[in-house]
Amino acid sequence: MAGVHREHRLGPGPGPGHAVTDPVAAYTAALAASLRGPRRAKERMLAEIGEGLRDAAEPYRGADGDLATAVERAMSDFGRPDDLVGDCQRELTIRQTRHTAGRLALCVPALLVCWHLLWIGAASGGWRVTAIALAVVSALGALEAAVALMLTSRFGRGMRAPARLPAVTAWTATVTSIAMLLATVALAVGTGGGALGPLLLVLAAAVVGHAVVAGSARVCRACDELDRLSG
Repeated sequence: MAGVHREHRLGPGPGPGHAVTDPVAAYTAALAASLRGPRRAKERMLAEIGEGLRDAAEPYRGADGDLATAVERAMSDFGRPDDLVGDCQRELTIRQTRHTAGRLALCVPALLVCWHLLWIGAASGGWRVTAIALAVVSALGALEAAVALMLTSRFGRGMRAPARLPAVTAWTATVTSIAMLLATVALAVGTGGGALGPLLLVLAAAVVGHAVVAGSARVCRACDELDRLSG
């Protein structure tokens, strides 16, 4: 109810026949256009900023109740959208890095299953070398995910992610996602197409995992680039 009362108190007072644009919504929309990161985290951040701006504008409301003028005056203390981009993107980059690391950690087991099936069912010794390569990629992916999850849990708003961590996490996730697809091909060829049931299950998991991890990795790289440009 408090939020409803605040919205009513600070909401623009439209005159008859006039379409009104909420200046706070325009402010958060301008900020949102400059940010990349996890959708829910970004929406929560923008909602908090919008509430903060409304509260900052309240003392400037005149007798005419003009919210647009109050918001414009409040910006001198609160900051304009461009002033907030650096800190906001920094937080979103950390959150996206953690998000990507979490997805990477969930998909590593599928790669380990491919390694195991290829190792025990390989038709020739050469395919066991491929299995060893998958094991190495799995280990590196698991290690990077663990390190990224540990480090990002210690950083909050206004703090920069450890140097190169977002980029390293993103590229590790990309390599792992590609390895998942290649692993299914190696499994099908290296085992002579045997164990069709497990192979189909692994293939489905690999395709889904690739899409999930690769997409998150792309966003993570974009966040890292924006963070560096805005920093």
